[in-house]
Amino acid sequence: MPGEIVLLTPDALRNRLTGPAERPRVFNFWATWCGPCVHELPTLKKFAEAHPEVDVVLVNVDVPSLRKSKVEPFLKRHDLLKLQHVQIDAPDPGLALFTAAPNWPDMIPVTYVVLADGTIAKQFNGLLSESELEGALAPK
Repeated sequence: MPGEIVLLTPDALRNRLTGPAERPRVFNFWATWCGPCVHELPTLKKFAEAHPEVDVVLVNVDVPSLRKSKVEPFLKRHDLLKLQHVQIDAPDPGLALFTAAPNWPDMIPVTYVVLADGTIAKQFNGLLSESELEGALAPK
């Protein structure tokens, strides 16, 4: 649900990331303290607005105890409430990512472009541009 942060266990997140869905998805892993992550959030927001046929999901990796005090105010301040939000429900989200995300590179930001059948079409490690995101979803 847009605006609401859904807490997911690492296994539930992996199922959501790699399972089939009604349409393609873009999963972006980010944190409030990550400068490059914050820098690319406007690109993801713009992409989501231009592509309502794609679900854009922001996966926050801050510790869950910061959800109310830091993550929710951050999303509001940066006008990101219309996107889908997930937060990893684990004491150590960084460690949990090795279970939650295939081929986890141990860095953020990371973005997965996932087709409706659950196939990961592209993985971006680090900052991405709008054109790279557009290209990853273009028909081959």
